[in-house]
Amino acid sequence: MVILDANHVDEGPIAKAQLPHRVPYGFHGWFENRA
Repeated sequence: MVILDANHVDEGPIAKAQLPHRVPYGFHGWFENRA
């Protein structure tokens, strides 16, 4: 899993995490205005 800053996607991930299980192909994510 990666976390990107939507205003600076070209700078790459601001965080990365390996998940202990498989993520479904339909999983996308969401935007959060409150950070």
